[in-house]
Amino acid sequence: MQRRTFLSITFNAFIIPVILGLVAGSNSLMGNTSHLDFISIDIASHFTTLITQPLLSLYIAWQVASYRKITPLIKIRKQKDVIQIMLLRLILAESLCYFIIFYSMFLFSGIRWFMDGNAILGIAIMLLHMVVICGLNMALIVLLDYKYRTSIIFSILILPMLYHYIIEIQSLLIMYSPVFDPLYRAIHEIYR
Repeated sequence: MQRRTFLSITFNAFIIPVILGLVAGSNSLMGNTSHLDFISIDIASHFTTLITQPLLSLYIAWQVASYRKITPLIKIRKQKDVIQIMLLRLILAESLCYFIIFYSMFLFSGIRWFMDGNAILGIAIMLLHMVVICGLNMALIVLLDYKYRTSIIFSILILPMLYHYIIEIQSLLIMYSPVFDPLYRAIHEIYR
């Protein structure tokens, strides 16, 4: 009986990340029809950074915070490490599920991957983005013990935006291809 309950909990936990991945992928595909390079569509889609990834982080924070009520009972039974490992696995699986659905939308849509730049650097940008988001979502596990939950949630919602707008757009995208450098586009009169 417990096995069946655990399976229903994990199945229900993956519904929100799948929906968020579908919404983010479809919005990115519908929003950019002028240029068909995957990396430029992925990074230029601010909807994922501003809406779906924070919603995923808030959903994960809600899941972790729901265990906070029973933390004293977990500590008495000395099961804190077991619960944290189970939560970390669930958080990692939900985050990876979001990215798998999001990237598979591009894979099956006919978008050309790495048309403008180096494929190795493009894969590195994708993986770095996944690692940053998954790592920040996994950092939400401190909500079980930390007293100032609001500051943790606020910082984990802001850090992906700072990463996206400062690191990805201003340096990684330009390293991927000079076409995305505003000065290069102005000199060569490339308007997209």
